[in-house]
Amino acid sequence: MGTIESSDASRLYLAVGEGERHWIERSDVTDIEHPGVIGTIGGAILTTLGVGFLAWAPFLRNDCSYDCMASNRGLAIVAGAATLLSGVPVMISNLKRYRRSRAAAEPPR
Repeated sequence: MGTIESSDASRLYLAVGEGERHWIERSDVTDIEHPGVIGTIGGAILTTLGVGFLAWAPFLRNDCSYDCMASNRGLAIVAGAATLLSGVPVMISNLKRYRRSRAAAEPPR
């Protein structure tokens, strides 16, 4: 296993360890598992949950007497902001990683 660094019409060039570079004939490749797919899905799920909590918050009771963040609305806002702030960077960084790998595997035109 290695990381696809580049490719040409007949070969994929892989980085396999520290300073090692190997190539594989395209005809020998049956499938490529690009990195970043699972992270992108996980980040998208967190982002969706965050947006959902924030969209739901205005419909919750805001029964605060001294600490409004302990109310149902406050907790939904905190949970929504936390999952949104963690989900977006995870999704973006993994999507970039996935796209880089796909671009490196594409033969030049």
